[in-house]
Amino acid sequence: MLKMYYIVLVVIVGLVIWLVADFARNSAQARDILSDINKLGGTTGGPTIDLPPSLPPHPGDLPDIFKPRVEVVPVAPPPVTVAAGPNYILTGTIIEPSGPTAFISNPTTNVEYTCKIGTKIDEWEVIEIIPEEVKIRNRNGDIRTLPVQKSWTGPKFDLGGKIEIPPEIINIPGAQDMIKRVSEGKESIEVVEQTIDALAKTLPPAFIRDFIKQNIGLAEEDMPKDDAKLGDFGKNLFRLLQGEQPNPAQSQSLENVTFTLRVNPDNSPVSPQTLFKPGDRRIYACFQNQGSLQGLAKVVTRWTNRTTKEIIGFGPKALNPGTPYNFIWWEKKDGWPVGEYEVELLNAQTLGKIAAGKFSIVP
Repeated sequence: MLKMYYIVLVVIVGLVIWLVADFARNSAQARDILSDINKLGGTTGGPTIDLPPSLPPHPGDLPDIFKPRVEVVPVAPPPVTVAAGPNYILTGTIIEPSGPTAFISNPTTNVEYTCKIGTKIDEWEVIEIIPEEVKIRNRNGDIRTLPVQKSWTGPKFDLGGKIEIPPEIINIPGAQDMIKRVSEGKESIEVVEQTIDALAKTLPPAFIRDFIKQNIGLAEEDMPKDDAKLGDFGKNLFRLLQGEQPNPAQSQSLENVTFTLRVNPDNSPVSPQTLFKPGDRRIYACFQNQGSLQGLAKVVTRWTNRTTKEIIGFGPKALNPGTPYNFIWWEKKDGWPVGEYEVELLNAQTLGKIAAGKFSIVP
């Protein structure tokens, strides 16, 4: 039995030695063959066969081995969209025990909003009102801070500026001389009215409407639908700018306008008064939504210094027909001159006076 064990052991050892020798011989032959092929390619100009690069280390599991290699290209994050700043101007704030109030104006549309915390203007919501500052937020969470701009003077039309006369009017024979005489106060209202009649018959109605919209701020719906009535409408506008009444003057009851330095949340006046100081920067004109004013969404306003007979403000003003009161305001950043003043509200379609009130600036 022991002799058989030695025989088996010798056979196994011999088999292992043979396998090792055969592997070494075959590896040497493979290297010699590849070396000869490369030498052959080098002498005849044929292609050189390179050994394949060594395989990377085993990655691990089979799914990792057969996973397709995808080149990962870094993707830049999308640009952050910053909401455009709102076209609003904060004209003032009032901090009352009942809650703060802010007055926010849109200088493009000449609309002023009376706002509380939570009030929404278009896509923006008022979230904070403090003295001289308001914060508003849109649906994306963007927050804008509006500081009080004390230089804002209200309506678009300001008699301190100049109306740009387009070439279509200046190039009409005699028009430029007429404009010069009117600006110098050397022409009568009757002669100017005759000129306006002639212009209304010469110029395209669309041009006349656009001129009124650009310079007075009235909208298309505020003007006569009939083009033949544009001449009379233009003449009445001119008379109003000269401190006169429309021709013929409208005969209807006038509503009362009261004045104050502050307004309540319902737009009614706080402590109405008729006497003010030159340093009272902003004066509010309040009126009830009743009578001739009931349900109106817009009026034309005229502020007149009756002492100097100067029109200090003229233009359209949007109203809220659903509130008990409405108000308009005018601001003199350099102080109010001493004198007597009148505020008139005119129907936007007829230009007839429908409300009025007077106040005084005293030393």
